[in-house]
Amino acid sequence: MSFHADSGRIWIEDAGEVVFDTDTPMPSIFGIWEGEISHTWSTLGNYWDSDEKRTIFAGFDYEETQPLADLPSFCDFVICRVTPIDTAGATADWIGAWPVFLPAGATFFQGSALVEALPSSQAEVFVRRLLHVYPDNNWGKLVAVWHHSSRRHAERRMTANGAHTTRLQLKAWYGGF
Repeated sequence: MSFHADSGRIWIEDAGEVVFDTDTPMPSIFGIWEGEISHTWSTLGNYWDSDEKRTIFAGFDYEETQPLADLPSFCDFVICRVTPIDTAGATADWIGAWPVFLPAGATFFQGSALVEALPSSQAEVFVRRLLHVYPDNNWGKLVAVWHHSSRRHAERRMTANGAHTTRLQLKAWYGGF
């Protein structure tokens, strides 16, 4: 890695490739949004099949968009820090509480965070619940999108309850170049 400075320009090269250059647009933070967000997840659409003696989980996808803040102008990025407040409530006979994948202070950039997932008794994940946070420039808003995705699955266990409310503390820095 090499550092260069010349006539007010600073750039860093790594293996011959420029990895930082003050001649390129630099990011700036336009604002910060902080608050609690929550979403009530639906049930899994499961039913008991008495002929097969197992629970059948219907596969389905849905998204719910939650506007968070008006944006001052065109935004290019968002950086988020998430802290779980209450994620308990989803249960399954074979594992107890669903695994929650958001440790306190989890940080993600312009994209998605896995909130929770449900593995089968054979350890294959068949339900994923995600949080996407991004600047929606069509609306001029910072939005949170809660996404549930599941595939059809049969489980010999009796019950799994996916209906519950997830509450998170979110801090989002939004900005542009």
